[in-house]
Parts: sequence; structure tokens; C-alpha cells
Amino acid sequence: MELLSILDEQVELLVNTGQPDLLRFFDSLESHSITASEEISSLRAKYGLEREPLPQGYLDAAVNRVIERISHVLELSCGVFDKLRSRK
Repeated sequence: MELLSILDEQVELLVNTGQPDLLRFFDSLESHSITASEEISSLRAKYGLEREPLPQGYLDAAVNRVIERISHVLELSCGVFDKLRSRK
């Protein structure tokens, strides 16, 4: 019965907003012990819903890789990407 309630909530969200809430869905499956925590962790990682914050410098490194890969193709000011860097 709990699974039906969880699915009902997600269908209602899908109808009303056009999308489900995967984070809430995974939390509900885990809190009702419908799915093992290890499987939920794997699903969160697969869909980019991990709860741990990004390690320091991770975003900056990703921005640097983007700049390196596209700077020779596009003549964009790097200032656009600087806004994505973490604030120190």
C-alpha cells in the first residue's frame, strides 16, 4: 500500500507540474524500506541527486576544462565562465 501511495504522489506531481520529484521519490522508497539504501544511493548518483556537496575546487576544475575545450572554437569572454567559479 505504501508503494501505491508513493507512486500516486509522483503521478500527481507529473500531471500538475509536468515532472516527478525523483529526490522525494527516492527518499520515500528508502524511508519505507521498499528499496535498499545501497540501491537508492546508486540511483541518486545515476541521476545526479547525491546529497554530499561537491568537493572544494571541483566546480572550478570543471569550468577550467570547459574553457580549455571551447576557447579556441568560440571567441567568448571567459568572464561568462568566471561567474560559475566558486567564491573564496
